[in-house]
Amino acid sequence: MLLQIEHSLHFRYSGFIRESHMDIRVEPRTQSGQVLLDFSLVVGPSTRVTRHEDWMGNAVHWFSITDYHERIEVLARSLVETNPAMVLPGLVTDPISTEPPSMELWDFMQFVGPIIDSEAMRSLHADLRIADLGTVGEVIECVGEGLRSKFEYRPNVTDAHSTTDALLLGGGGVCQDFAHAALGLLRISGIPARYVSVYLHVERDDDVPSQSHAWIEYWTPSHGWIG
Repeated sequence: MLLQIEHSLHFRYSGFIRESHMDIRVEPRTQSGQVLLDFSLVVGPSTRVTRHEDWMGNAVHWFSITDYHERIEVLARSLVETNPAMVLPGLVTDPISTEPPSMELWDFMQFVGPIIDSEAMRSLHADLRIADLGTVGEVIECVGEGLRSKFEYRPNVTDAHSTTDALLLGGGGVCQDFAHAALGLLRISGIPARYVSVYLHVERDDDVPSQSHAWIEYWTPSHGWIG
């Protein structure tokens, strides 16, 4: 599938400012399941843009504007060809690792931000008997079924700053809350996992904004990242 992606960013200030320095990470990666065919980035006011890769291999574009300006506009266009492999959890037979994660995966094992290593999280992990399972695929199936059966999809009870305890103690939430809880359960189990968020644009006749959706990806030695 060919995907044409456009990011349009606008920064406006109440008055003229003297300098701006900015990093932008909007260039898609070429990796398993996708190939970047074309990418362009335009910045206004006109300035020189440089590119480098960070320690995780993500493309970073950097620029400075050193003249008076009251706005910045950035337009990025990408053309990506995707061919994702469908890997069902039942086919993921990698054993649960007991070794510390590599530096590349270290970030995806941490309890930070909204993901809290709390008593409620540990209690849910024990209640689902995840520690008795032997493979990554079994844990994924257990986490998915366990969250679906124990919690309700309930809009307007959490917000963008809610932690995992909001779902675990309140009994309901939206997709971001289920994703955060899944990340906590997987990381307790020794499985690196990360949060994915996208906007789904649907043409409508009214002014209802596009909706964001969240899910997770997990890592295995045999398949890499699986979503």
